[in-house]
Amino acid sequence: MSFTDHPVYINPNTKVGYNHQFSQASVDKAGNVYAVYTDDHNVYYSFSTDFGTDWKGPIQVNGPPSNTAIFPWSSAGSSGKLDLVWYGTSFYDGIKSPDNYPSSAAWYVYFAQIQNSLTTTPTVAQTAATAIIHYGGVCEAGVTCTGNRDLFDDLSGCQPHHRYGVHSLLRRPVRQHAAEPPSPTCTASMTNTASCDHTDIATQTTGPGVFQKHKGFEVEGRDLETSDSGHPEMDLAISNTDTQAITSVSVLLAGTNLALNWNPSLPILPGATTSASTTALQSLSLVLGVYDLSITATMADGSTVTQTFSVIYTPLIGPF
Repeated sequence: MSFTDHPVYINPNTKVGYNHQFSQASVDKAGNVYAVYTDDHNVYYSFSTDFGTDWKGPIQVNGPPSNTAIFPWSSAGSSGKLDLVWYGTSFYDGIKSPDNYPSSAAWYVYFAQIQNSLTTTPTVAQTAATAIIHYGGVCEAGVTCTGNRDLFDDLSGCQPHHRYGVHSLLRRPVRQHAAEPPSPTCTASMTNTASCDHTDIATQTTGPGVFQKHKGFEVEGRDLETSDSGHPEMDLAISNTDTQAITSVSVLLAGTNLALNWNPSLPILPGATTSASTTALQSLSLVLGVYDLSITATMADGSTVTQTFSVIYTPLIGPF
């Protein structure tokens, strides 16, 4: 296999570094790619609408009171919708690294939701997802840390039910709530030590989510790659999100109509899912690259709904 590196962002200021835990990527349901990173002060993301070849950004996500933002993690939803979490504190003096922050620096988990992430001027909804979880320095050197590593490297986010927001897992040493009693080894004088470490989950319970229910149908899966027989193969799965049946579906790949046999066969009743696969693509002469995909569903009342996507063809080499 061969690979090509594409730069996400090259800062003209060579004194700025992004080699901090962690650089991370996520992909929304339309195939847009998001790269998330920090310079030990702010959290940024860049985005690509062509599977990573070209990028726009950086776009700063955090704002006051999160004057320092580290350990970012993202989770993408529908097209142009992005959730991010990070550790944040109001302390920032432009001199000290987070490992050497004073004991007065209070850290929280911050959460941001972006509903229009495919623009260089997005609207960011930021909130603190937790109470104070840590005081002082935060080591970012992993197993080579010599200072405080109470927060570990375990912050992450996900949308497990395609609904509201991020579940943030964190290892936190500060215990402040009566409803969350400490372990027998954790006392009031030890709240910022490993004796009080534990894992919490913060869940978004109100407000908009990052998954948008499409009118008519939702594409549950699309894949364009080389089949076992060595020919290009297109796999699709769609579900009916409407209140009426879908009577027919037409699919255009690179402007060519695909003949598909759906299983189960049409019509697709509300709430049902069907899938199709075809290897009759030899006439397209596909090579590694990005292609336009257009899917049109005709509803029982005669109306039509069309969704367009980009798909990438990945010619694999067997055996599989």
